[in-house]
This record gives sequence, C-alpha cells and structure tokens, in this order.
Amino acid sequence: ISLLVFVVIFSGYAQPQWRKIPTPEPEPALIGGNRDENGCLLGAGYSWCELKQKCLRIWDEPCDGEKRRLNLEVIVKVTVIVFLVLVILMNVTANAMSCT
Repeated sequence: ISLLVFVVIFSGYAQPQWRKIPTPEPEPALIGGNRDENGCLLGAGYSWCELKQKCLRIWDEPCDGEKRRLNLEVIVKVTVIVFLVLVILMNVTANAMSCT
C-alpha cells in the first residue's frame, strides 16, 4: 500500500497546489476597436471620406465641403448687415446735418 501511495503522489495525479501551472486569463476585447477597410476607427465615430482621402467624423468635419458653404453664407449675411447699418448711420447723419 505504501508503494501505491508513493506512485500516486509522484505520478502527477496528485499534484500539489504549488506545482500547478496557472492558465493565463484571456484578455478582454477592446470596446470600439473595430476598424473599417480603410483603417478608420468605427467605435470612435470615424468614417472614410473619399473626397478628402482620410478618416473623419462628419459632425466635426463634413466630407462634402458643406462647412465651407456654410462659412460663405455667414460671410454674406454679416456683410449685408454691416451694409445696412452703414446706410442707416448715413441717413441719421444726413438728417442730423439738415436739421442744424
């Protein structure tokens, strides 16, 4: 019987706790790490812009040049407002001079 106990202990069936090799835990997948065929990080909101040949977020930088068109509209509106203010000031000045 003592020979049987000796064989069982040293044969590997009864490995002591300190001799067990720990199995590595699998690393969790990164959230948002998916990329499209152009390398754009989809989870961060990037998409490929063929026109500009780069990854971009369409709410930060429109792909189709829409932002430039909007800037032009703002410039035109501000110019019209400034022109109207100047016309009003000229009329007020002219009226003030005619009263004196």
